[in-house]
Amino acid sequence: MISNKFRKFSINECSESSPLYESLALKVAEDAEMIELASSARKGQLVPNLLFDAVSLFISERV
Repeated sequence: MISNKFRKFSINECSESSPLYESLALKVAEDAEMIELASSARKGQLVPNLLFDAVSLFISERV
């Protein structure tokens, strides 16, 4: 499940290095709309990284 990918990302990738991404990943894991959006990723893509990179790019283009 995609929600599990976000939970694992939160624990394995963020818990020691980024409280912000840790919290966001856990919130995404519980949000049906965000999971639906993330489900459009292609097979084999790192879904949490893809979503957060897209958000980061979106924000940086508007600053």
